[in-house]
Amino acid sequence: MVVGLPGNMASLIATKIAKCKDMVLSPVCLTHETFGIIKRDGFALQGIRVPDHENAIRKYKPDVIVDFSKGSPEENCSMFCECGVPFVMGTTGVNMETMKEMVENSNISAVIAPNMATPIVALQAMLEYVAKNFPSAFSGYSLKIEESHQEEKVDTSGTAIAVERLLNATGAVSDDNGILSIRNPLIQERLYGVPKEYLKGHGYHKYSLVSSDGTVVINIGHNINGRNIYVDGTMRAIRFLAKKSDEHGKVFSMTDVLKV
Repeated sequence: MVVGLPGNMASLIATKIAKCKDMVLSPVCLTHETFGIIKRDGFALQGIRVPDHENAIRKYKPDVIVDFSKGSPEENCSMFCECGVPFVMGTTGVNMETMKEMVENSNISAVIAPNMATPIVALQAMLEYVAKNFPSAFSGYSLKIEESHQEEKVDTSGTAIAVERLLNATGAVSDDNGILSIRNPLIQERLYGVPKEYLKGHGYHKYSLVSSDGTVVINIGHNINGRNIYVDGTMRAIRFLAKKSDEHGKVFSMTDVLKV
């Protein structure tokens, strides 16, 4: 069962599931929009709105719920736990500690990650290794972060926030201006080189580490055009979680998914 249609990611995930031989897409989806039947490439789903979400979950009993909604992730987490359905959540801006506590006190498990792109997850795992084993590797360095996403994205990139914490753990001190979030399509195209066809769906990140005397500059960057990489990672997370049906009270990350 997919939550968040007719949003872009939720729509792409539902389309992918509908074409998979090892999955069956629920005939209904959970939405906050005013739609009846939601049609996309390969499927037509009945949109269920609040306050009927919980009733729909209990009626159709999905094996896994995939949530890419823009609503309240904490409320959704509580509902999934109450209904006893494992879930994959890719929504950003979540209160991880709150949701982790809810899952740990439930009879389900979940995959919760701000970024489903497996190459980026691998990069974060590398930085986590550095932070754990070389905590003063960038002591005395300043850290500047820029991230560019489609203008519809209202919050700061969860990936940028996560990488900032990892680099801070290596001794780097964040710039006083914080994370610079670019949402202007004109600036994105002209200054950041985002192809015009991907202005509505991209993720460009740049992390600059500068030594105290300015003689050393280390740039770490990753640019993603389109959403296919996130879809592939989400599908991997669904299959991972489906095999963990006998494990309860655990919150898995995409790093856990990558290890399998």
